[in-house]
Amino acid sequence: MPFADSFASLMSDRGIPLTPSAVPERDIVDQSLNSIQTWLAGLDTCVREGFDEGSAEAPVCFVLGSPEINVAPGIPGVLEAFDTASGKRLSEMLLAAQECLELADTGIA
Repeated sequence: MPFADSFASLMSDRGIPLTPSAVPERDIVDQSLNSIQTWLAGLDTCVREGFDEGSAEAPVCFVLGSPEINVAPGIPGVLEAFDTASGKRLSEMLLAAQECLELADTGIA
């Protein structure tokens, strides 16, 4: 199974609705997820916790791909899926995405 199909299926199974057409190459997904983690780690604790909490209540993840923030411009479809996932925090979705990335590498879906 191609990476995009496997990754999208695994993410959808975790309540993060993603279509294969919204998934770029594996390296772009990996690099973008790492960039988000690095960006979050650099935030003040209160700001990081606020953004994380806000991501469960409103569509805020898209800003990570915006030109103003420019943390993960390569994964707009994944960020959109994060924003449509109901009641999930960004930190939770990042963990799920990292797991899905590893599982997709093994071909498990």
